[in-house]
Amino acid sequence: MKLKVLVVAAALSLSTGAFAQAFANAQMFVNPTVAIARIYNVWGRPVLCEGRVIGLTAQFPIFANFRDVIPAGQYREAYVYTNAYNPFINASSEIYCQ
Repeated sequence: MKLKVLVVAAALSLSTGAFAQAFANAQMFVNPTVAIARIYNVWGRPVLCEGRVIGLTAQFPIFANFRDVIPAGQYREAYVYTNAYNPFINASSEIYCQ
């Protein structure tokens, strides 16, 4: 009986961990007219990543949504654009992968 309980507990812990969600640490590149978030897949399998990139200008923030499957060992980029009359001051991203 104890063995059955341990086997069920082990199976449940393995299945719930397979779909865990992790925060992706994106590299940000900013120049006056474009902000780029580069997301690397450091896991050994394809992952689904989604989130948004936020470019902050002097007048207002600009958002871009991101959702893509990233194969193992590769990266994807998400872009936010503005014009030269309203340049970016800073940029950040909120991207999660599972």
